[in-house]
Amino acid sequence: MAEDNRQFVVRDAVSEAAPGTELEDGLSADGRRVAGELAAFLEQADEGYAICICGSPATRRRILASIRGRLQSRGVGVLGLDVPARARSVTAVIREGLGSREFAALEKDSAKVAISVNNIADAVTREEWDSGARPAPIQGLNQQRDWVRKLGRPVVFWIDAWLAGKLPLLAPDFWVGRSVVFEFSTETEFRDAAMTWIGEERIGFVNRDEAMRKVRIFEDLARDEKQPEQRALHLAALGTLLKNMADYARAEEVLKQALALAEATAGEDSPHAIALNNLAQLYQDTNRLAEAEPLMRRALAVFEKSYGPDRPEVAAVLSNLALLVYATNRLSEAEPLMRRALEILHKSARATGHQHPHLQVALANYAGLLKVMGRSDEEIRKTLTELAGRYGLKA
Repeated sequence: MAEDNRQFVVRDAVSEAAPGTELEDGLSADGRRVAGELAAFLEQADEGYAICICGSPATRRRILASIRGRLQSRGVGVLGLDVPARARSVTAVIREGLGSREFAALEKDSAKVAISVNNIADAVTREEWDSGARPAPIQGLNQQRDWVRKLGRPVVFWIDAWLAGKLPLLAPDFWVGRSVVFEFSTETEFRDAAMTWIGEERIGFVNRDEAMRKVRIFEDLARDEKQPEQRALHLAALGTLLKNMADYARAEEVLKQALALAEATAGEDSPHAIALNNLAQLYQDTNRLAEAEPLMRRALAVFEKSYGPDRPEVAAVLSNLALLVYATNRLSEAEPLMRRALEILHKSARATGHQHPHLQVALANYAGLLKVMGRSDEEIRKTLTELAGRYGLKA
């Protein structure tokens, strides 16, 4: 099979169908379709590797079980390999598997043997993941990419979605060298992940592959959602994601749809505020400040009414509004907005016991404003020292 980097994505891979029904294997109809694409890769590919993004070991087992009969009928055996905890080399696990009795038996009874590699993330300790360095097993996988590609048999690597987000940075050669990507998720995983992204001010991604996965997820959610308020949230998130991808024309179109839907159905509630704020952010980021400001002020009013005056969501809008009026040289208006945002973030830290991640940035922005306003270095230092001591930060 030629390398084409196609990507097959399925949502709701696991069905709720009861045993004995048409979907006894536990897969949804869409899950079966993409499982069939995986089977086709294992049948047709003479070499190369696929990446399967799947957060549930149970789902992985169901997928493999659903295609086992088809593969066996075509003479394809599958060697399953679990990477043990703290293994120093994933490719060493594959080499050991190729020398096993299980592989020899499969090769004797099959025309071809494919390899399924599980639990890559377990080879890396939590300390290694948190260190910021490239873990040795992942570095080795990157270095041995060509060996895996030319192994003479297809290989499937099963990974979680969070690891799919890290691999393009930690193992870029390995990520780019794959033949195809399959993504499976349960309905719960699918929605929980999407709602987490909605809560982020910046819907992040580390490369275009990850960004496009999230685009498809929000497009599916917005298309299928029956509740208008929730649909407005999905559209607002999709628009912000497109903005962060620099697809400004489409982002504006989607964000306007979100705002119209929120205005018609959500009233003075959080979906309305989010839609207002996200469209305002697009205009601010594209230097359309005159269009951004009224939307941002409306978002601020709705957030205050919906959440209360002392929530981090309010502080975020205040900070953005302060930067906007600062950009239009209205410095005296920017200062009280920044001070209020700082106070809200400080209150949030006291209430939760954890410093809000934006507090240090907000303090730095305030320092920059004071300097532009002509305050002396001594006055700025004194003010920042006082505030930093109060907030538990470095001046």
